[in-house]
Amino acid sequence: MSWSRYSFDDIKSQEGWKPEGSALYVLREDAGLHLTAVFRCKIEGSRQEQELGLPLKVETRVTNIPDFDTKLLGELTAGLARNLAKRLPCTNGPEIPSTL
Repeated sequence: MSWSRYSFDDIKSQEGWKPEGSALYVLREDAGLHLTAVFRCKIEGSRQEQELGLPLKVETRVTNIPDFDTKLLGELTAGLARNLAKRLPCTNGPEIPSTL
C-alpha cells in the first residue's frame, strides 16, 4: 500500500487500467497474478486536492506458485483495499467491490 505517484486523471488515461465500480481502477499484469488497485481516499484535515491528486494504491503479486487462483488474489486485494479505506479512515467512503 502507498499513495500513488500518479493522479486519478493520469491513471484513467493510461492503457491497461480498467474501472471496477465507480471508485476504483485496476491494472492486471502477469496473467492476473499482479494486481494494482487505486482509489480516491480523502483524509480528514488534508487539502481538497489530496483526494483527487493522490489516490491510494494497493498492489498484490503472486510469484512462484503455479496455477494460483487469480480469483482468490482479486478477493484478497479487494479485502485489503476495503479494510485500508475503513481504518484510515477515508472520509469520502470509496465503494470497493468484494472482488476484483
